[in-house]
Amino acid sequence: DQNGVCVLKKFMSTLENGEHIKSILTFIEKNFLSIIQSSYGNYAIQHIFDIWSVDCYPNIVTMILDNIISLSMHKHSSNVIEKCIDIFKAYYLNKMIVKLFDTMTISSMLKNKYGNIILLKAIHILSLNEKKAIKENLSNKLHLLSNKEQSRLFSFITEIL
Repeated sequence: DQNGVCVLKKFMSTLENGEHIKSILTFIEKNFLSIIQSSYGNYAIQHIFDIWSVDCYPNIVTMILDNIISLSMHKHSSNVIEKCIDIFKAYYLNKMIVKLFDTMTISSMLKNKYGNIILLKAIHILSLNEKKAIKENLSNKLHLLSNKEQSRLFSFITEIL
């Protein structure tokens, strides 16, 4: 609940012992999906991003990347994905962008209000050349989609630039 997350965040902020940090991260890894999709648990994961280096939680990053599409379309976990877009460095961010703008998954992202928000946030951090490359890639794959999906994707593509 809300009070529990506040206590947990305060506790995590005071930790200096590597074993305690590892214990918390192991617990989160074991319960990853239920925590990240929780109305309060997602705040705990975001807090980890605020207080610890990404080097401390590579397994969590991997789980996020492996589940990025479904997490992006969920009300609470999409908040964590937004945070990732803000804080991840080039290596992880590039992996996120490739998965988010994959031709086979972008259609479902565009149909979902949370997924749509994630795509728009991701677009805003890209350079003009990156936007052009995504636009070209998506334009080349339009024929693979239904008419409705093509229309939705074409509207999105025109917003990119």
